[in-house]
Amino acid sequence: MRIGDVRQAIHLTEPLFRDSDAAVFDISAVRQSESPGTFSPSPNGFYGEEICLLSRYAGISDNLKIFGLFDVNPDYDIRLQTASLAAQMLWFFLEGFSQKQYETPVLDTGNSGRFIKYHVRVTDLDDDMIFVKSNLTDRWWIELPAGEDRNFYVACSHEDYLKANRNEVPDRWVKAVERLKT
Repeated sequence: MRIGDVRQAIHLTEPLFRDSDAAVFDISAVRQSESPGTFSPSPNGFYGEEICLLSRYAGISDNLKIFGLFDVNPDYDIRLQTASLAAQMLWFFLEGFSQKQYETPVLDTGNSGRFIKYHVRVTDLDDDMIFVKSNLTDRWWIELPAGEDRNFYVACSHEDYLKANRNEVPDRWVKAVERLKT
């Protein structure tokens, strides 16, 4: 996602992190005024609050196996501002990790009432799109058949559900179907 798109709706990055195995942050993606301690600082980039929120989203991911924070260079970090931001990012990651729900629709056995399924008819598709919403966290997934009575769940946003209700196919659905084909 482009930084402008992230700034407009940062919450839309959460589903990307939720389906990721790795989250790698380069501190030079943060603007120099907030993170000068890097080899190649930039006057533009994320604000400290934004990068910390992204770190939190990485922490709450059920799938994440690797978290990396790179290019913090003490030689350029005169007042330890970058080290402080890196520590805050780690704190937000751990705070998210501590609130992890290990919530995926595939783990829902029976009719526990934890999830609600919504069927949406989109004109250009043969079958309904199935969206799954958690009653616990309000997170959303798209359910796709993966063969042999199994389903594949793709993290999505409420906006993807609303888009389908406007008879539009969400980009996440298209990308997920392409991945399943390969």
